[in-house]
Amino acid sequence: MKMRTSRFVRLLLALLLIALISFSVTGVVAYHHLVTTAAVAEQASREIAGLAIADGTAVLSAEQKAALDSLTANAATYLNAQLARIQADTLYLADYATYLYNHPHTLTGYAYPDRYGIGATGNFIGLGGAEHSWLIALDTRLQPDGQLDERLLQEIYLTEYMDVALMSVGRRNPYAGQAYLNTASQLSRGMRFVAGQPVDVNPDRDFHLGDDLTSFEFYYLADAAHNPDRQPVWTGVYWDPAGMGWMVSCAAPVYRDRDELVGVVGIDVTLERLSEEIRSLRVKHTGFAFLVSQSGQLIASSEVGARFLGFAGSLEGDFQAGESLGFYLTRSSDQAVRDVAERMRRGERGLVTYTPPDGGPQYFWAFQPVPLTAWSLAVVVPGQEVLALESVVHAKLTQQVDAAARQMADGVAQLRRTYLLVVAVTLVCVVVVAIWLARSISNPLTVVTRAAQSLAQGNYDQPVRSAWQDEVGTLAGTLEHMRLAVRARQAALQASEARFREMAELLPDVIYELDADLRLTYVNQAAYRLFGYEPEDDPLSLPLAEIFTPESLTAIVVVAEALKSGRAAGAVSLLARRKDGSLLPCEATAAAIRDAEGNVIGFRGVLRDVTERTRMEEISTAQRDLGLALSAARTRDDVFRLCVESALRISQMDAGGAYRRDEKDGAFVLTYQVGLSDEFQRILGWMPSDTPQAGMLLAGKPVFIHCDDLHRIINYTPAEPGRALAVLPVRHEEEVIAGL
Repeated sequence: MKMRTSRFVRLLLALLLIALISFSVTGVVAYHHLVTTAAVAEQASREIAGLAIADGTAVLSAEQKAALDSLTANAATYLNAQLARIQADTLYLADYATYLYNHPHTLTGYAYPDRYGIGATGNFIGLGGAEHSWLIALDTRLQPDGQLDERLLQEIYLTEYMDVALMSVGRRNPYAGQAYLNTASQLSRGMRFVAGQPVDVNPDRDFHLGDDLTSFEFYYLADAAHNPDRQPVWTGVYWDPAGMGWMVSCAAPVYRDRDELVGVVGIDVTLERLSEEIRSLRVKHTGFAFLVSQSGQLIASSEVGARFLGFAGSLEGDFQAGESLGFYLTRSSDQAVRDVAERMRRGERGLVTYTPPDGGPQYFWAFQPVPLTAWSLAVVVPGQEVLALESVVHAKLTQQVDAAARQMADGVAQLRRTYLLVVAVTLVCVVVVAIWLARSISNPLTVVTRAAQSLAQGNYDQPVRSAWQDEVGTLAGTLEHMRLAVRARQAALQASEARFREMAELLPDVIYELDADLRLTYVNQAAYRLFGYEPEDDPLSLPLAEIFTPESLTAIVVVAEALKSGRAAGAVSLLARRKDGSLLPCEATAAAIRDAEGNVIGFRGVLRDVTERTRMEEISTAQRDLGLALSAARTRDDVFRLCVESALRISQMDAGGAYRRDEKDGAFVLTYQVGLSDEFQRILGWMPSDTPQAGMLLAGKPVFIHCDDLHRIINYTPAEPGRALAVLPVRHEEEVIAGL
């Protein structure tokens, strides 16, 4: 059988042949040039490599310094974010306490009250344990009968509500070591946390608060004199009088009636917690980080950092309550340290080199501000660690240049021996492989490709046949299985869809479908009839905003959100616009369409015209109101007025009036009118009993006449003619007494 190859295969073979011939010719020429230029290339390579090494090491050094600066900036940003959480929780406590003090009348008593008593030191304290906040009252203010001052006692009960907010802060913020409320009345209430859980605190044993809470930095920094803007403020490092050691606090004031400072709320962050964060920052091998306040006070550091900065003191021992940590970089004996500390205190950022006074190794010192607290984070790394990679890279580049020169010489010699052999073998192999591949791949793939194209065009009736027992045969079998499955599913889907469409088109109500974005995807023929569209119109392209009023569109969105969240949604009344612009009252119900995973992908429902029902409800309401009004009417003129106004409201006509029958001559006289022109009243305000209109009314028949016919009867055409005139007889005891 003659082998048939496609144009693609023949072109591939031609290109391979041309490429091989070109490769052979150019290879021979290049070989001679390579031999003659090898010596020049080696020398040039050494010179260029030397320049590249110098430039590369300089760039690498700059990159290492930039990486150190970026590491410091990222660490400062992360720390700022954590402190922002503390500050946000402090504001939350302040808002919570402010509400308690300004709205005590709204509270009826905390659901889980604490127990209280007098401690061993004579202070009034809470006795509830870890499930309640601790409380200590430094000013017990006992009354002559031995009872606690009633006003102070009520404030104690009021602050019990702080337990909810304190517990919330401790559980969600791992930095919060302690959260508290200190009041101007010398009450201190708070919670201490370990791993986000409250722990039992004995304030009578652990606290050393003295006689005045307002004398501590964590209180007076938030008062009106130090904090007129009433924003959260940060303290320096101090020894906690509540027994938690060295810490910093974020404090915020609590005001009553806008001007009375009743207390201060705050969150304590221990120095140990900040130091853990600083120690976790790993920089090279022996690098370290430390944190400095705006005043130059050392806030947190590792032991290595403390020794580097010259801090010879200890954080362990006995300290006075509220005592500040006394180590400031701005007081260092080293002028270089003081200079950098001054830049850090001013909130600058940068990277400097530092050499200790004793002439030790050089260090790189990077610093970045922590904007929220005006602190500054510094990272210090020995210079040789930063530049170690530069030295290693320089040595490796030099070795690689030497190795490349040797390889170049060896390569030229090897090329001389193997070039011709490689060309010959390559030519033979490529030709043989190309021919074999063309035969074994092109024919089966052509068959499978044509079958796949047929399926892609929607032809599922042509079977996919294959006689190959390899991967191509497996692919052909898979395509055949897919063809049969798709054809069966397509037939079932078409039958189901046809039944649904037929049933939907037979319904008198509108059947609709929307996608998840509330765009119409289907309506039945009832929608065309109800909204006045022709078959050639395309209502599916209209957005809902053009079909429904804004209020109705809002109601549709509410129903859709309820269905998306899984809630039930009943029928909703809507006001739609027909094609001619008229409004149509309707009622819609909807259900969510969900995919296999339960996600809402659209909505389906029914919309019903309720115009007639609405109209009947309006008429029924008007009849009821008219009946009630007529029962209270005192005169016949009041009756006429009420009837005219009710008729106009129901019929939505422009004008109307009431004719009273004159008992003497039987004529009908216009007694009351609304919206009738002066010309109408002059011409038709009196209808004698011998006119056709009066005769029909006296016979108990309604009068309805087009205005063109009326003008011919009265032989007059007014300047502002109407459309039609309708008059209904009004009977009383079988006698016509008026016309409406």
